[in-house]
Amino acid sequence: MTRVSALLSLLLIGWLTAGTGAQERTLQIECPISEITLYPEGALSTHRTRLDLPRGGSEVTLVLNSELKEDTPLLFSSYRFTTLGCRLLEHSLRRVAKPATPEQIEGSQRALAEASLEVRAAEALVNESQSDLSTLEVMGRTMAEQVDLADPDSATQLYEFLTTQRREISTELRRRETRREALREELAELEKRHLVLQSGTPQLQARLLVEADSEGPAELIASRFLEDAGWSQELSITRDSDGVTAEVSLLARIRNDTTRDWNEVDMTLSTVQTRDFQVLPPLDPAIIEVLEQDSPQAVVDDRSSIFQGTNLEAFHQLPRPVTLEHNQSKALLIERFQTACSLQYLARPLIDSSCHVQSRLRNETDQRISQAPVNLHQGGVMIGRTEIEQVPAGASFMVSWGLRPNIQVERELLERRSIRTGLLNGGRLTQLRFRITVRNLENEALELLLEDRLPTSSSGDIEIRVTEPSSPTMEVREDTGQLRWALELPAGGPDAEPTVVEWTVEVRHSADIKTTPIPE
Repeated sequence: MTRVSALLSLLLIGWLTAGTGAQERTLQIECPISEITLYPEGALSTHRTRLDLPRGGSEVTLVLNSELKEDTPLLFSSYRFTTLGCRLLEHSLRRVAKPATPEQIEGSQRALAEASLEVRAAEALVNESQSDLSTLEVMGRTMAEQVDLADPDSATQLYEFLTTQRREISTELRRRETRREALREELAELEKRHLVLQSGTPQLQARLLVEADSEGPAELIASRFLEDAGWSQELSITRDSDGVTAEVSLLARIRNDTTRDWNEVDMTLSTVQTRDFQVLPPLDPAIIEVLEQDSPQAVVDDRSSIFQGTNLEAFHQLPRPVTLEHNQSKALLIERFQTACSLQYLARPLIDSSCHVQSRLRNETDQRISQAPVNLHQGGVMIGRTEIEQVPAGASFMVSWGLRPNIQVERELLERRSIRTGLLNGGRLTQLRFRITVRNLENEALELLLEDRLPTSSSGDIEIRVTEPSSPTMEVREDTGQLRWALELPAGGPDAEPTVVEWTVEVRHSADIKTTPIPE
């Protein structure tokens, strides 16, 4: 120790013991985790204690209900300390062993003795089954030597008897071995706990030197980031019997994978994805250059999504303290709202021949909903699961309610032909004729939205159009290549007449133009 550090230590000791006496200025306080802020990946744990401090300096030891891994240096324990009502002059961390009481030692020894007896009893049962198996083998060889080989029925009966006995004894042996191994693991865990009791329960203590200008209340706060914790969102959607509304429950699945329980902690859930903040980088310069005549043109990336709504980060302050044991998870309700939920029956037979049931709902909250799994309920019964992408506040989102199996949809290409047209056969016409057949096998009428596609081209040399539509309800959107029908399917049954739509696609271009294959 240098002369300067020694002098500072003497001055600090004198400062602590001056005035009212060292006993009044030295405190030790149990300080478990009181607050948790959960992020999608990670958590901020806070130990907070309120106390009255005298004027001047005090030494306060906080016993933190936290455990660092044995190979974690205290220097990298990530604890940060804050004070209110006083100044923090110095802090340090140390591991200590809290001695066990005689009653705890006695109880541990008693549990060890009982567990040892159970292990010995289980081992005796295993030995008994092994002995039975050996006896059966000896008995089988003896009986096989005495059996009359001229009597095949006797040999068969002996074989079946020995096989049955061997199977029963082997099954019992495996069961007893499994039980023995489980008891051995319990005994090993008890022995480990007993050794901890004998050497003292490890504790993490923070020693704080603080100074107050006047006598009065103060707060001491220790904070630490936890990697082995987090939360995610889940949705539970219950469709009402009227078929036009739904109740949406936003749930939080919280997890505590640390080594300590959380007991009655105040909890806040944050949707912020990161806890590591960075300085905003400077803007890159925007340079406009003249392109050469034959240089390739820039392509605008239009993959970004446009949301109708706000995209606020959410901070959910739970109204009641939360208890969560280590290595456990639980679901908590954080929001519930009503929204419109009209069912839509949709078929896209080019992709899937089934009729899909879905509905468009709206996020009625003022904060975004993260990507989440969804549990679907109707009539008090869970009927399926789905998932949704991120939904901004006020935005709508689609939910699938499964399939309507008794609606059969079939798409087929009836004809494809290509002919030369025009003067001197200078043009080419390709015709594709399609049919979609829909059968409603249910005794209930419904409206089906049927969708298909139309080839599109950005070239002015290629002409594409739809001819001979069999249904006047066909909607054609040539810009997106979408065909749509709103079909009224009458109540049917097994013998119902199908609903049929047909159309023809014509593709015209010069015969000397080569194109990519026309999709069917």
